Amino acid sequence: MRKVGRRILVVEDDDATRGLIDVVFREAGYVVDQARDGIEALEAVRLAPPDLIVLDRQMPRMDGTEFASRYRARRGDHAPIVALCAAVDCPEWARSIGAAAALTKPFGIDELASIVSRILQATATAARETAPR
Repeated sequence: MRKVGRRILVVEDDDATRGLIDVVFREAGYVVDQARDGIEALEAVRLAPPDLIVLDRQMPRMDGTEFASRYRARRGDHAPIVALCAAVDCPEWARSIGAAAALTKPFGIDELASIVSRILQATATAARETAPR
């Protein structure tokens, strides 16, 4: 799968977690943008629409639920979301915001990378299949 140019937005208030995800995906060839909360994330998607969003649930100023609601209300295409949370109800929360996948913290970075790769492959395949010929 072609990774160059595929843009991932990492929305996570924990600097260490956000930084680790950033490094792993940059080394894998993705373009990575970062946001510390939902407010920064809304600005980031306005400036450079992502191909996928890694979204934390609990953040200051605007949490993942509010961000997802506002993001989905926007016109245009919407990137798939990979939901991250520490709560036991993470899968239910992910479904409630329309996420493509959920990971409960603590998670393995290899597991996150595998999920992201799978989702981006699926969206690329779907785009090719629906493209005008």
